Amino acid sequence: MTLNETQTRIVTAIGLGLFSVVWLFRVSENLFIGIAVALLLLCLAEYRQIIKSKDIEVRGVILFGTGLMGFTSLYFYNDGVTQSGHMALMFTFANPVVYSLLRAPDKLRQLQILLTPLFWFVAPIFMLVYLRTTPEMPVGPKLILWMALVVAMNDVTAYFGGRRFGKTPLAPKISPKKTREGSLFGLLGGLIAGFAAQPWLFGFAQPWELLVIIVVIVPVSQAGDLAESVFKRKFGVKDSGKILPGHGGVLDRFDAMLFALPVFGLMLYFMGFAQRW
Repeated sequence: MTLNETQTRIVTAIGLGLFSVVWLFRVSENLFIGIAVALLLLCLAEYRQIIKSKDIEVRGVILFGTGLMGFTSLYFYNDGVTQSGHMALMFTFANPVVYSLLRAPDKLRQLQILLTPLFWFVAPIFMLVYLRTTPEMPVGPKLILWMALVVAMNDVTAYFGGRRFGKTPLAPKISPKKTREGSLFGLLGGLIAGFAAQPWLFGFAQPWELLVIIVVIVPVSQAGDLAESVFKRKFGVKDSGKILPGHGGVLDRFDAMLFALPVFGLMLYFMGFAQRW
């Protein structure tokens, strides 16, 4: 039986959901980090492929090396190995800077291309690892799952709500199919998912705290979706890849999460949740 596009999206989303639950709760710490690094490499590979569509050559060893060294520096700092963190951070920025200054004809553009993944991919994926593996945060997997449910329900309800009721374009020059009505449905879906899952995954949060987090996280995740659309449109690409049937590439599926993760982690810190788990 051949599945249509919507059915394919649903089947893939269910598969990703099951994999994510096992990854968050059942695998060892080392395996979790290994899969996170693999995810980072996939993001970098799709990023490079999109850029190459405009005949912009980016040396893989520099791009991947910068991303991996950036992740390593954050890991060392979090592990308390400050000297090694300093060394890794130095190489993180030295490699792209030296390469751009000495080898690239358009130096500033090359430097921007090489440094962007540090903020777009490295920081969010490290935040994922931090929330999951920090001993002082035993509820980390539950918090990640809670946030993922909010972001996913925003995506689902925005998609179907926009298709059914969407009339007013949200950002016509960036993503013509997205509407303000769909965005509001996404916020509503995020609120429903967040409050419904709160007793099991985020039980120590007060209702007003959940409201604040969701009202911030949902627009941020929608901004991540739009940002990836801007990036792809700039380089004339429809999908970032083909690895996920019905969704495209890893960036197409996790664009919202990549924006939401760092913001969520910072909100947990500044709202004082570290004192309660």
